[in-house]
Amino acid sequence: MITTTDSPSLQLVFALRQTFDTMLDYVVDNLSDRGYRGVTTADLRFLGELEKRPSHAAEIARRLGVSRQAVRKSVKCLSNLGLIRQVSDPDAPNQKIIHFTDQGKWLMDDAREVLETLDQRLTRRLGIGRIESLAQMLAETDQTTRLA
Repeated sequence: MITTTDSPSLQLVFALRQTFDTMLDYVVDNLSDRGYRGVTTADLRFLGELEKRPSHAAEIARRLGVSRQAVRKSVKCLSNLGLIRQVSDPDAPNQKIIHFTDQGKWLMDDAREVLETLDQRLTRRLGIGRIESLAQMLAETDQTTRLA
């Protein structure tokens, strides 16, 4: 019987989490260097979901798998940073739709540029074939885990 620390699945979880954190930290640090101070990795996850489509706080909470309270906190912080705004939903007056401000759109443009630089670094180091293979293996791992 293998121990928990010898588990290939657990080693994969730790490696994925470390890589996820490192990549998001890279983006946050580079955005900070570009003047977007105060933006966190959690904010980037939130903004990434918002970029898919303007949404209500409850919808973003569901997609991120976090509490509405956590989303309200993010909305307050990101609003104070001038990156998002809330407008009344004409179809549901008791709810507000969250949108990017112009500054928020600029941040996302800069984030894409940072990711493009990271893509180039990873491609030089690993090669596009290995990156594509890794992405495919992770997708298969995800599917296998869901079927378990």
